[in-house]
Amino acid sequence: MSQTAMMSTGIGDEFTDEELAKLRTQLLDYSPGVRKAVIDAIVNEKISSADQRRLTHMLVEQANDDAVASFIEQHLGYRPDTALPDRTRDGVPILYTEDVTPEALQRRRRRAYVVAGTVAASILAAISIFGGMYLWRAHSISGIYEMGLEELREAEKESGEQRLKRREAAESYYKRALEADDGNFNVEYMNKYGIGYMKAGFYEEAFTKLFGKVEPPYDWSGDMRAPLIRTADGSRWFSETEQRNGSRTRLLSADNRIRELIEPGAYTVSRLRDGQMDRENLIALARFHSGITYSFVNSDEGKKYKNDSLAVDYYRLILTLLGRPADAEAMAGIGRIYYNRGEYGTAAREYQKILDQNPAEVAGHAGLLETYIEIWRQNGDPRFVIEKHRQIQRLGLESDMPIFVLSKLAGFYVDLDSDDLRIRYQIDPVDTMSGLDLDDNAVNLLGIVFDASEARDGQTIEGTSYAAGYYQRGRYLNVRKEHKRAVKQFQNAYQYDARFYPALNEIGDYYADILDFDRAKEYYLKAIESYEQNYRSYGMHPEDEIFVQYDRGIIYYNLASLVFMRYAGIEHRDLPVTNRIYPESGLHDEPDDDRRSRLYEAGSYLEKGLEIGLKNAEARRESLFWLGWIPYIQGDFKEAMRRWSELDREYEESPANANLNFGKANAAFHTDQYRTALGYYLKLRDELEPSLKDGSPQDERQKMSYYLLYSVYNNLGAVYEAEFLEKRDRGAPRRELDKLETKGLTHYMKAIEIAREAGFVPEKAMANKELAFRDMTDRKPLIEDWLNPVVSEK
Repeated sequence: MSQTAMMSTGIGDEFTDEELAKLRTQLLDYSPGVRKAVIDAIVNEKISSADQRRLTHMLVEQANDDAVASFIEQHLGYRPDTALPDRTRDGVPILYTEDVTPEALQRRRRRAYVVAGTVAASILAAISIFGGMYLWRAHSISGIYEMGLEELREAEKESGEQRLKRREAAESYYKRALEADDGNFNVEYMNKYGIGYMKAGFYEEAFTKLFGKVEPPYDWSGDMRAPLIRTADGSRWFSETEQRNGSRTRLLSADNRIRELIEPGAYTVSRLRDGQMDRENLIALARFHSGITYSFVNSDEGKKYKNDSLAVDYYRLILTLLGRPADAEAMAGIGRIYYNRGEYGTAAREYQKILDQNPAEVAGHAGLLETYIEIWRQNGDPRFVIEKHRQIQRLGLESDMPIFVLSKLAGFYVDLDSDDLRIRYQIDPVDTMSGLDLDDNAVNLLGIVFDASEARDGQTIEGTSYAAGYYQRGRYLNVRKEHKRAVKQFQNAYQYDARFYPALNEIGDYYADILDFDRAKEYYLKAIESYEQNYRSYGMHPEDEIFVQYDRGIIYYNLASLVFMRYAGIEHRDLPVTNRIYPESGLHDEPDDDRRSRLYEAGSYLEKGLEIGLKNAEARRESLFWLGWIPYIQGDFKEAMRRWSELDREYEESPANANLNFGKANAAFHTDQYRTALGYYLKLRDELEPSLKDGSPQDERQKMSYYLLYSVYNNLGAVYEAEFLEKRDRGAPRRELDKLETKGLTHYMKAIEIAREAGFVPEKAMANKELAFRDMTDRKPLIEDWLNPVVSEK
């Protein structure tokens, strides 16, 4: 009992029950002499506790008899007998063979353990090696594909020869990956390459990757539906190697015309090889055929594939044949097609279908919000937009909206007028639920934009470097009159996206306002350069909507206005004009070649702005006026009248503008159209006199109005005198001539009176009074024909 206790407390603490049981079993494998010596040494504590532990470890680790005997001999001074017994305890002789002796059995057990461990390790090693090789191979193939996709992303930013080199590099990576994968066409990467080629503007390559190339080809631009192709009877799918050797899979579709597959694409591979449809491929094909990029819509290569109806059909295949009737991405894709076509009512209905099935689906809310903003641009009614936004806030989906939709909504609030919202539409600008007013909404939305991150076609859009967000923040600061801070935001927008030409125009406006005309012109020209370099890619990204909708003609108008402010006598575009500019006279004035060339430059800018569709009504009206003012001031009065007649046609009623009517009257007088001139002068007189009835000639703000009224009276006198001279030469009755003479002198005297009241010298009126109605040859009355280059009085 004590011995058992001693063993359990002496050596048992270091071993588990399984190890102790193993120790007892192992003792039976040793010779009787060794076994007896071990028990004696441990039970009777003839060796120290540390040596006991070393001895038991030798037994557990299956040390041979000789090793154990040597250990006992070293510590006890005698060597136990290692010979095997020849009889059992009952006296029965034991017969041994070489393979069944206890030593042999022990060796066999040890070999079995080693072999089993080796086999297990070998199996694990083989699995690891082959699994690792498979993963490495798959990863390396994927890496090659990704390097090609990166080349295509870079190609989006390139132009010319460098862009073509990127395309060649991308295709080279694609072929290397295909070869490394033993010619296995990877549908996933075919889709990615198709989208990559499309975004880089390589439409033939994009279509080949997405669909494939067949002969004879389909007519994709006509009344075409998605072809449900199948392998023709007697044909089969051929491997990539077989295809390189000339084997061609034959296919059929609804027209029952046999075609040959020349080059596989994701659609033909999934249909003919895999016998199924790939959802991502259908979405990619729909995006491709419904593209709105300028280079796609306007190039022969793109026109061959542009087909919105076909794109809708691909989306509907997802909803029907793939059994996904609630697929939000496909439904939103259909809505987007109608949105891009400007069919906003239909687009709204398509987006609403998404919410009918899932009221919390972000794609439905985002699509409706964008559509309502475009409807607001057309009719000016913001109520749908505001209500939809507040609904999104109540649902807690605001931060889940796409980053561009958020920035676009912020721009909507920047453009809203709180007074107009309250008075005209009876909407409180402050949301009672959120407590945010219009400014707060804009700031809050932009804050969400800058904190957001969005995955798009394998790339991550970070809000901190999102150009559209900075552009809208700049517009917001401009509305708040914080122009210098706004410039920094516009600079950020251009820094993060060099295509953002509207930001450059806004910076140009800032420098024009502070009279730094050289810097302003630099930014205006840079804006035009940015547009010219990038406009072919507009439409590929959601943000491109800003570039497409922007009034590009305003940039040319701004450039022209700089020339007028410098060379037409305007010191600042927002200050009233106080000087008077007279047309060149061939008799007295030397032509100013520098001013002529600058005005010609301004005219070319104005022509370009109108040609590309200048939208701003005030700028358009002023451009048409300036195009008449330039020939007027150079003495070409017929051309001036022709130009101003275009202004009349532009508007159903010509604007009631004193400066414009004064110019028309003067031009008519110079071209001997006296009755026309008389009509304009009388109209001006009747408009000016009531407005100055309670005025004061000493009021500096009314000086120009008094000078205009003086000029009108002088010119009326000149018209009557010119008619007098004309009728006298035709032999008119004396009574008629006397009547004209009286009218002429009366108006000259009235002009002199007005001038003296206003405190200026009426040189031409006095000269006319002295020389009028005398028998002089080549006498032509003098008119005040100055004309300032402004459409309306400031």
